[in-house]
Amino acid sequence: MKLRVNLYTDEFRPKRQWLTLPQMLAGWLGLLLLLLAWWGLSQWQLSQQQQANRQVQQRLLHLKQQSDALDAQIKARQQDAGLTAELAKRRALLTGKQQLMTQLNGRARLKSQGMAGLLADLARVGGPDIAVQHIRLDQGRLSLAGESRSSEAVPAWLDRFKQTQSLAGQGFADLKMQRDEAGRLHFDLNAHTGGKGK
Repeated sequence: MKLRVNLYTDEFRPKRQWLTLPQMLAGWLGLLLLLLAWWGLSQWQLSQQQQANRQVQQRLLHLKQQSDALDAQIKARQQDAGLTAELAKRRALLTGKQQLMTQLNGRARLKSQGMAGLLADLARVGGPDIAVQHIRLDQGRLSLAGESRSSEAVPAWLDRFKQTQSLAGQGFADLKMQRDEAGRLHFDLNAHTGGKGK
């Protein structure tokens, strides 16, 4: 039987040394490489951002140049005072011609209908409060005279003219109302054919 004796105990085994010079150098070298990689990545990101900023600045410069060019075109197209005055003059002339055309159309309509249409329309809008006694149509000028039971009846009667074909759009030059000695209310109405009602 063999008997072994181990004289190489644990205390004779080499103990692992921490923070030795080679380990410290390897650690510092690893940290240095890590810092260099981080610095390189930061520089690359910075250059990318600077390039994007340059592109944005170029775009802004281009847009500003376009804006300045458009402003210059707008200033060049400022309204000419002479043209503005000419336009206002022509608009006023057009408005006058349109009003004249409206009046002429009203007169032509009244002439084409004759007295029969006018009398029929007066009968249609008449009422118990109005009694027409005189009707005169002379060169497009219509005159009506008669009696009314109250002063409010005449404006109401005139308002009903809008419902007729021959009296719609009549322009009234004047309306006179007066009471006689018997207390009857007389009215006298003069109107231009085709005008706007007052």
